[in-house]
Amino acid sequence: MEKILTASAAEYCASEGKNLSDYKLKGVFVVVSPTESRARQDEKLISPLLTREVYLQARHFAEQISKNHPDAEVVTNYNESAVQNSQYDVRFYARGTALIPRKKP
Repeated sequence: MEKILTASAAEYCASEGKNLSDYKLKGVFVVVSPTESRARQDEKLISPLLTREVYLQARHFAEQISKNHPDAEVVTNYNESAVQNSQYDVRFYARGTALIPRKKP
């Protein structure tokens, strides 16, 4: 997955000179709990909500979309958030709309 955009599907199509009707739209959503990336330093837990962690989770999102929707050309409306419920319970949420080219008859 090379393109993950915050732009809307309509904006993407307009910029590419394509029609929205050329695509099937598929909502995509990934939830990750990145506990394995936490590290201890001086016996204090380092929060995974660091810039690098967010980057790694976005990359994980792209890998999951490529795996589950290999025909997707792009993901639009990309949004991510992280919620830390406790020191040991952190969730990363990523969502968007995958545009899958329709097969031409």
